[in-house]
Amino acid sequence: QQSSSGDLPSLLVQAGVPPSVASVEMEIGEVAGTMDRVMGRFGFIKQDADGTDMFVMPGAFEAFGGFFPPQGTRVKFSVVSDAKTGRPRAEGVQLLGGDAFDAEAIAAAAQSVAAALPQMST
Repeated sequence: QQSSSGDLPSLLVQAGVPPSVASVEMEIGEVAGTMDRVMGRFGFIKQDADGTDMFVMPGAFEAFGGFFPPQGTRVKFSVVSDAKTGRPRAEGVQLLGGDAFDAEAIAAAAQSVAAALPQMST
């Protein structure tokens, strides 16, 4: 019994995706990780399975009001192929576990920080 998705890891590897990322996506569907760092308008989640970085855009954080969660936040997400680049990226990022979470508070704090950034430049 061969599924059409069974060939996807091979195609991803041929497209330049590391084998560890391609296999993690196909084996477990949802991936767990930790918000690692933000580089301006994009960030990276360190994947639990192999420690590799997964590219992520702020729009993937609907559960966080469209803002990056604090570094160290445990998350789960799906891996999708970016339509523009063809590379894997995180999508549908959600809080992992049962910790309490206030999306409005994080969104308000992120907006405050964003508004203050121009004033902080030297």
